[in-house]
Amino acid sequence: MSTTAYTCVCYATAAAALLVVCLIAGVRLGGYSGETWLKLAVLTLTAQLLGHSLLNRVVRGLGPAITSTGILLETPGAALIAALWLGQHPPAAAYPALGVILLGLALVVLDGRGRRGG
Repeated sequence: MSTTAYTCVCYATAAAALLVVCLIAGVRLGGYSGETWLKLAVLTLTAQLLGHSLLNRVVRGLGPAITSTGILLETPGAALIAALWLGQHPPAAAYPALGVILLGLALVVLDGRGRRGG
């Protein structure tokens, strides 16, 4: 199955299920400002289409191990975006954890380089 076909089926199914849950729970689905809708659209385009869809596309070439390791960048990336775009900063206790994630990713990358070169 192509990434495009998979993405369309997966996202449509998830959206329909979420809509049903929201309707059952009585969650408000409208009445938001234009700025909020713009932020939702940007979030959808970046996180879903450029993030998850791209990961589904590259897993064929990179393999699941490297792709799943790269997914760990989502946490520090989200923290950076939240700080810069939304003015939301993680609590001080989160910074060491972000550092550990980045250090671990650096070790994986450096180990992979050594294996290819040897």
